[in-house]
Amino acid sequence: MKRTDRLRDSLLARNLTLLVSVLVTVALVPGAALSEEPTPEWKAESQARAEELMQRVIDRYEASDSYRILFTQDTFWALADTMLSSSGEMLVQHPLHVSISYDDGSRVASNGESLWVYTSQTNQFFAAAVDSNDVVIDPPRFLRRFEPDPDKPFPTPQVESALHANQVILSLRSRGGGEPRSMDVHIDERELLVMQIKARSSSSDWTRYRISETVFDVPTTPSDFVVTIPPGAERIGG
Repeated sequence: MKRTDRLRDSLLARNLTLLVSVLVTVALVPGAALSEEPTPEWKAESQARAEELMQRVIDRYEASDSYRILFTQDTFWALADTMLSSSGEMLVQHPLHVSISYDDGSRVASNGESLWVYTSQTNQFFAAAVDSNDVVIDPPRFLRRFEPDPDKPFPTPQVESALHANQVILSLRSRGGGEPRSMDVHIDERELLVMQIKARSSSSDWTRYRISETVFDVPTTPSDFVVTIPPGAERIGG
C-alpha cells in the first residue's frame, strides 16, 4: 500500500475514534460593535445571551422523538498537514439510540449500552460497553459538554453571518478541559438549528461538520442502529 494511502486510512480511522471519544452533527445577525476592552457588564450580558441560546437549541432537539441530520465532515490533521472530507447521515432516536453512516460505508452506532464503530477503509471495527453519558455524538449532548467563551462568546467580526441573516456564531470551550478544547457553532437563531460545528483540539487538529439538512420526527427501525460487521473485519479493542 502506498504511503499516502496508509496515511489516508490512518486518518479516517483516527477521525472515527475522535468522534467517539468526544462525542454527530449558522446564520447569525451581526452583533453590536465591541470596544477593544469589553466592560464586565457587556461580558455578563453576552454570556447570558449565549447560554440562553444554547439551552433553547438543546431544548429544540430534545423535544423531538427522533431526527435525521445530513452533513459533510472536513478533518484537518496538523501533523501530516492533511485534510480529508466525507459525507454522512446521523440518525437519533431518543433517548439513547444514535447512528452515523458515512458515504464510504463506515458506521457508528450506539443504543446507550454498547457502541460499535466500523471503518470501511481499513476493514476494522471497535465494540464496547458504554454508559449513555459517554456517547455524545448528537448536537444537544455535544453542546452540554461546552460553555460560552467568557471573553468573547460571540466572535467579531462575524464574517460568515453576512451571507446568512438568521445565523449567529457561538465560541465555546470545553467545560472540563477535555478534547476538543474549543469550537465555533453556527446556529440558525430563528429555527434553533445547528448549521455548522468547527471543533479544535490542543494539537491544532480540527474537524468541521457542515449540516445541509435536519428533519425532526423521522421514522426509525431497530435495524437503523445496528452495525453489520463484514466477514474478515479485524477487531481493534473493546
